[in-house]
Amino acid sequence: MSAKRLIVVKSTQHFHAEFAPIATAVIYVATLGAITPDFASIRYKARGLNYWPRVGNPHAD
Repeated sequence: MSAKRLIVVKSTQHFHAEFAPIATAVIYVATLGAITPDFASIRYKARGLNYWPRVGNPHAD
């Protein structure tokens, strides 16, 4: 891989440990997909307290 000039990885982070030591730069880009790396642009809604593991079975009535 060290002979390659450009490697494109479709990932958010798990590649970093292997590629960062041999890369001149790691550049993150925002593209259409499941989630954007720009977390400030994601509208956040506070969730209720009925979630696992706080509640053993959050789907129970």
